[in-house]
Amino acid sequence: MRRISLWIVLAMLISLFAACGASEPSVSASAVDSSTVAESPAPEAQPPASEHEAPEEPVSVAEETEIPTVSLPISEEPITLTYWTTVNPQLADIVTSLEQCKMWNYMAEITNIQVDGTLIAAQSGNEKFALMVASGDYTDLLDSPGANYTTGLQGALDDDVLLDLTEIVESYMPNYASIISSNEEYEKGTRVDDGRIGMIYGLYNEDYVPSEGPVIRQDWLDALNLETPVTYDDLHDVLTAFKENYGATMWIPYSGSPLGNYLGAGYGIATTYLTFLSGREPFYQVDGTVHFGPMEDAYYDYLVMLNQWYQEGLIWSDFYSYTERFNAPPDSGIISGQFGVWFSGYSNFQVWSEAAEDPNFHIVAFTDPVMNEGDTNHLRAESFLVTNGGVGISSACEYVEEAAKLIDYWFSDEGRFLLTFGFEGETFEYDADGHPQYTDLIKNNPDGLTEVATKALYIGGFGFHTISDPNYIYLDHGYTQDQIDAPHIWISTSDCDYGIPGTVSMTVEESTENSALLPDIGTYVSTWMLQAVIGEQELTPETFADFRATLTQMNIETVIGNKQAALDRYNQR
Repeated sequence: MRRISLWIVLAMLISLFAACGASEPSVSASAVDSSTVAESPAPEAQPPASEHEAPEEPVSVAEETEIPTVSLPISEEPITLTYWTTVNPQLADIVTSLEQCKMWNYMAEITNIQVDGTLIAAQSGNEKFALMVASGDYTDLLDSPGANYTTGLQGALDDDVLLDLTEIVESYMPNYASIISSNEEYEKGTRVDDGRIGMIYGLYNEDYVPSEGPVIRQDWLDALNLETPVTYDDLHDVLTAFKENYGATMWIPYSGSPLGNYLGAGYGIATTYLTFLSGREPFYQVDGTVHFGPMEDAYYDYLVMLNQWYQEGLIWSDFYSYTERFNAPPDSGIISGQFGVWFSGYSNFQVWSEAAEDPNFHIVAFTDPVMNEGDTNHLRAESFLVTNGGVGISSACEYVEEAAKLIDYWFSDEGRFLLTFGFEGETFEYDADGHPQYTDLIKNNPDGLTEVATKALYIGGFGFHTISDPNYIYLDHGYTQDQIDAPHIWISTSDCDYGIPGTVSMTVEESTENSALLPDIGTYVSTWMLQAVIGEQELTPETFADFRATLTQMNIETVIGNKQAALDRYNQR
């Protein structure tokens, strides 16, 4: 009876979040804790491959292309812009107003533009956005409008909710224009299919790599004289040894498949399905052809493996009921030794090591498992350079030129530096080599605030959309060598050749059709998958054939076709 009630709760959660899914925000210039992805936060500043290798000197876009200097203040007279933006759940109890954020106040001082924010809980973003649009009373600036508007960015443009920024970028935004023209992926990803610019996107630097993936207890591997697992068979043997010797299991999120397809990519398919996270649906492409993971033969094989491992006690028995943090394991399970393998970012390695009950506790990153040694997986935590998030200017805005210049300032050399490092003597100091480094106000906050919170309160960690200053590569977070090595381990056997860029856009008709079909499909797939994994759904070729037949009846082919049409248009941009 307990498990039946859990399925009811899960279905309600999936349906709820599908209706009011949080948008995937863009990069704020300040990095955040990558172990939590409630809004898919920006990656940590990536360290060099080795502590002995000095990174190449960063080159500013302004050094390659002469860009007009930003003239401050932007407005001769003080003006006010209103801004609709969502709040990361990590910050909901800390930031209730933009006035609390020092950087927003400083921006008002230097630009003469006050920004008043309407802060919305991320989980209800779509619902609240729809209510605002229905009222016709738009704020001047809109955070991630493409993800929050029912028919997407193109629909918001066609319905005159958003202004077409194409000429505005050309006339008033030289910094942003120069950056997006410097890279083909930037250029393609920041426009809708007909070439219009609907919002100003947050961008990743070109050296961005994923900052989370599989994690394992190295001390246990050493004690048992085991090699780091590479293949699925290796991982099975290691998990078996961990269970027999330490009573430990592997943690997976309650969706049944870790974000980033870390556990399923070796089967050549996308497996992650969280309908309330934009882009967390198991669509992928091979040579330009869109696929839906659960419709593929390999999905059955993947579920058979998970079911076998679950029945053998290798997977945490209560994974499906732990919904407090959908992409992060409970800290208690890590520090107590309950888990020997899990999936997370590298930023918490030291925190867990210091809190661990075992004095020999030592964790490291390892590669996504492959089917056969020497294989390359083609799905991973995606590293596309254009995010799903950004800021649009609404048709209600009376100060369009000033709004555009304000946002463009965020992309200037001066603005990028401010939004990455903040204020000298308070949030950063220069080291002996002349590189900015965060102070303990950010890294070890005296009030016990997390780095995510302190950046939101003092730097550019909340509401801004930009691209990190090139000097972020020099940031010294005090990472151990294991943390420094982690990102490079995670990409060593995988790429994202099968990924679909998040900025692929559908027409109004396609968006409307998919929005009507996907919530029910998501609920059905997620529930069936979990029941199959834990043994409450019979898993045979016949039942899987029935599963796919049901998806066909639910018009999954229509959904795939709409995704295909959108991808085709993106590739032709």
